[in-house]
Amino acid sequence: MPVDMKKIILKHALINALDFNGRANPGSVIGKVIAELPQAKKDMASLGKLVVTVVNEVNALSLGQQKTQLEKFGPIKEPKKEEKKKGLPELEGAKQGKVIMRMAPNPNGPMHIGHCRMAVLNDEYVKKYKGKLILRFDDTDPKNPNKVPMKEAYGWMEEDMKWLGVKYHKVFRHQSTSIPATSTSRISWRKGLPTCARAGRRNGATLYGWDGRRAHAGATLRKRTWSAGKGCS
Repeated sequence: MPVDMKKIILKHALINALDFNGRANPGSVIGKVIAELPQAKKDMASLGKLVVTVVNEVNALSLGQQKTQLEKFGPIKEPKKEEKKKGLPELEGAKQGKVIMRMAPNPNGPMHIGHCRMAVLNDEYVKKYKGKLILRFDDTDPKNPNKVPMKEAYGWMEEDMKWLGVKYHKVFRHQSTSIPATSTSRISWRKGLPTCARAGRRNGATLYGWDGRRAHAGATLRKRTWSAGKGCS
């Protein structure tokens, strides 16, 4: 144990005591000591015993005595805390006015919390980059028992999007003439996005979609780029 370890412990014990009406806490003091001197972790048993001893000595002093003892250390510099950057992560290669977000809810019932999260996140990115949002109902596989569309759900979802304050710029449905009901025109996350690809080629836009279709904890955004003959990749 370094010779000046007791001095370091005493300093943090006094600071902690004065912050909490004269009563220092050994656990808090140990954390501060390790933060200042990481190598102290090598002998936690000895460190713990010494901290308890010093904390008991400090707690036996009056508030006035604690303050006097701390003044002997001179001005105490508080370590600067790094401020975490707030807001949405930047999209790689994104340009103002050239971003198209796309969400594809399954219209088999009312919007749930997953749909709402996806809608709001997409909308925030659209606002950030002054882009556009495409609402593309995932109703192109009616044979799947888990994806049977409900006629009423289309209207419900559009109403809920408006209630959330989410503005979408285009809506595509399976029945739309913009997306013919053929196997070659089906929109699939893995096989590409024909309709969005045409939009990207026409507008020179960069396309983004949530990995796994929905925004969820741990989900990531994939950038999709247009290339002749391959579509979006």
